[in-house]
Amino acid sequence: MPLFKRNGKTIFGCQFNKKEQEAMEREVRSQLAEWSRKNMMEIDAMFLWFMHDEFGFGLERLRRVYFGFRPYMEELAKRYEMKGSDTPFLCTKKLLDYGVDLEKWDKEVDQMVEV
Repeated sequence: MPLFKRNGKTIFGCQFNKKEQEAMEREVRSQLAEWSRKNMMEIDAMFLWFMHDEFGFGLERLRRVYFGFRPYMEELAKRYEMKGSDTPFLCTKKLLDYGVDLEKWDKEVDQMVEV
């Protein structure tokens, strides 16, 4: 049973035992995977439209990208369900080995968007 931390009538925290903590983390991972699967088509649509609009990909190339990319999205969703999935995603590691530092690029994009 969780231990609630109180200040008078106000609850400001909660302490779970190990089993409760693991159950909560498992549920969070499950919901994240479900959210990913629900939004996968929207992510695919944004990505495909970008490839068409920016690089002129036609129907055939978009289809090849879509069918090639989907397994990676499924793998990522499965990864969310696994315990200890805080290790870098394999594609992230491969890109870093190639010289693409997504964390650095993400900070650069954030700075561009803020301006």
